[in-house]
Amino acid sequence: MKKLIMIMLLMSFGLYAQGFIPLKPLGEYKSSDYNLKDEVEYLEIRRYFGEAKSVQEVYNETTYQKEIAIHAKSDGFLDENISTNLKVIKPNLKDSDIRKHKMCRFMGCNFRIDAAVALFADKNIISLNKVSDATVMLGKIDTPAELKLVLWLNDSNKNLTDHKHSESYKRVKNGYEVISVHENSVMNIGECGVFKHKLLVNEKGEIEKKILLEHVKKDDCIVAD
Repeated sequence: MKKLIMIMLLMSFGLYAQGFIPLKPLGEYKSSDYNLKDEVEYLEIRRYFGEAKSVQEVYNETTYQKEIAIHAKSDGFLDENISTNLKVIKPNLKDSDIRKHKMCRFMGCNFRIDAAVALFADKNIISLNKVSDATVMLGKIDTPAELKLVLWLNDSNKNLTDHKHSESYKRVKNGYEVISVHENSVMNIGECGVFKHKLLVNEKGEIEKKILLEHVKKDDCIVAD
């Protein structure tokens, strides 16, 4: 029933408007759907978790969750030494702007943040903490998978969603026009309701503009803390 309601909302919001192509969930894209920049052999996005200690956000830098792994080579193989070096590289989380979230409950606040690592053809490995640095590894944004990754890296709904969201796109001059619809039901994550935005994304992976087109309020909002 909830899925049917969401589909109806998407249709009423014009997500499936003529000329727009739906983007798949990020997890359904394969490495072959991306074109990494020349000399980049591997790109990985990791999630780290933290908590508030005194007035600081403290993250566990030794434990992470691998979220995205993109191989330039079709076999997707990394030798043992490279894999070991990738695992032990220290993330650069200072001033990171990749998918940074804060959630406060009765017992305090928890944090999560993403970072990226890139492997080059000369076997050099670097840690990345900026969305712009990660998108540079993609070169020109020229596939649906790359566009979806750009939206995901920027966390285009700005932490305002805990529920389903969908995006569709069409090509425009020098980039893409994206229609994004998302639903939020938790009041303290953001204003509750269903939202429709238009975004303009250029071929460098930069979101040049984000415009709220519609907002339908909900009556069944919950408060998490």
